[in-house]
Amino acid sequence: MKIKAKSSFKEFRAKRGYSIHGLAEAAGVSYRTVFRLENKHPVFPKTTRKICNALNCEFDDVFIIDDV
Repeated sequence: MKIKAKSSFKEFRAKRGYSIHGLAEAAGVSYRTVFRLENKHPVFPKTTRKICNALNCEFDDVFIIDDV
């Protein structure tokens, strides 16, 4: 099981007014984490919680669980 961002993640982030750096700072994660997230790399559940809190959204708004 892997957690990945939906293909619409970058657009969702931008609509919320965040750059990659801005979201990373607001979520308390590294720039590299957000960059990798946008490029379809899997992330840890703890990271998804931080991202969702920063974006003020639900998990299903921006993430999918890939069973591959």
